[in-house]
Amino acid sequence: MASRSASLDPRAEKARGELKAAAWRLTLDRRVETISVSDIVRLSGVSRPAFYLHFTDRDDAIVAAVVDRLDEAVDVDAGPQEVIAALMGFVVDNMECYRNLYPSLASQRCAEVFRSRLRPQCEEIVVSLRSGVNGSGSVSADTLTTFLLGGFMEILAAWAASPGAVPPDEQASTLLAGLTQLAEGRGTRR
Repeated sequence: MASRSASLDPRAEKARGELKAAAWRLTLDRRVETISVSDIVRLSGVSRPAFYLHFTDRDDAIVAAVVDRLDEAVDVDAGPQEVIAALMGFVVDNMECYRNLYPSLASQRCAEVFRSRLRPQCEEIVVSLRSGVNGSGSVSADTLTTFLLGGFMEILAAWAASPGAVPPDEQASTLLAGLTQLAEGRGTRR
């Protein structure tokens, strides 16, 4: 379910913000399945009825909190490589949240939002890489975008499963540099 709409009333927005802040703090400290609406309202100091004016359930509040933090971490006016690094860095910086979310329904919804922020960046990179190559080949831009998007998501999953591995923001930068070199090399040969 989607989050209930925002209000123009400053008091309602303050309450919504306090609920999201509480959901965020709880998600940093505990597994999602151990968090209840009661925990969120108790920590926020907002009433239970007010909670339901803003959110449909616990997961709705948690997803809204994570998405707010994610959006704060990313400069939408930056270039695609910088946005990708910021997205990957967000996961690195908030690893406890990532671990506490997985494998809940909230984690699936957060992953969908993450992918929706990552996909346009991958599309832009594919367009720029393909423009540097003579002839576009038989693989569609959408297929390459999906491949690149899946690669970034797999980098995150592999990193989360292997403590001590190279952080995903560094892996993403290395991958993008390698793809650029590959495109430039292929472009000069044709």
